[in-house]
Amino acid sequence: MKTTQIGGLVSLNYFQNHYKSFKTKFQLPSEVSIDRQALERTLNASDLVKGIRFTFGLDDPQNINSLRVILVPCSSRYEDDPRNHPIISSHSYLDHRSESHNIYDVCRMISNYVSLINSQRPDWPYKEVTRGAFFGKDSIAQFVKSINNEDVSLYLGFNDANGFIVPILGPTDDLNGPFMNIGTPCPDVCLDEGETTDNPCPVSIAVIRCAEENQLDIHRQFRDQYLLTAEDGGTYYELYYFISPMIAHVLSAQENTTEKLEFIYNEKVVPFTQLVQKQKNEEAFEFLKETLRSWVLQYEFNSAHR
Repeated sequence: MKTTQIGGLVSLNYFQNHYKSFKTKFQLPSEVSIDRQALERTLNASDLVKGIRFTFGLDDPQNINSLRVILVPCSSRYEDDPRNHPIISSHSYLDHRSESHNIYDVCRMISNYVSLINSQRPDWPYKEVTRGAFFGKDSIAQFVKSINNEDVSLYLGFNDANGFIVPILGPTDDLNGPFMNIGTPCPDVCLDEGETTDNPCPVSIAVIRCAEENQLDIHRQFRDQYLLTAEDGGTYYELYYFISPMIAHVLSAQENTTEKLEFIYNEKVVPFTQLVQKQKNEEAFEFLKETLRSWVLQYEFNSAHR
């Protein structure tokens, strides 16, 4: 299946069961109307766009009614690759209201949303909370056509079988359908065990290529025990996993990949690891912030949403 074709129609019974399950389990709005102009602008942002990652965010962590759905344009490495990566832009991403947000604001809202879900379901590890789902460009276009170009809403459902929060596209204010799901849930981006270049995180790849695997354990310990408890830590946690797939894709396409990975390892990984080992967590966090900000500028796609 081509990346642009990911997503498919689901039955009314599927929608009703998942929609009802979400409403009984979570204290969050269960329907968000998506501005058609925002949908079209995101799909047409670039020829690289293969679809949209409908990403959940919360603007105000104290207000459940501040739920936002960010329309993140995504590309993929190959035409038939089920994996996808957000296109990095330091300028703006559109939400369901057509309001613009920079990449740091997007990641802040994602972190707020995940923290809220985590507070309602404390048995879920932070990293495993569903951030949204990807639907291919062609599937979205076919779906909009199937509802006679009427307004589109994103309904939140819950899959009791696998524990995923699932976004379901449907016509606004019409619970009779048709409905589209069968997208690709997000994450996974990186796996803690057996990470390879198929689970693309640039730091992980650099460590695997250039050093010992156990260095990753040091990074994971910092992530889980310090980063997620630090002020703004969740924002930069989300930012790393948001930008990593595209960076890994760009690196893999370059002729001097090994040289680039050695630079990342020597200039980024080693100093960061040394700070963590010395328990200089605040300095390590500042180093991480600076690194991620520089990567956003270095790897951004300037045409997105211009």
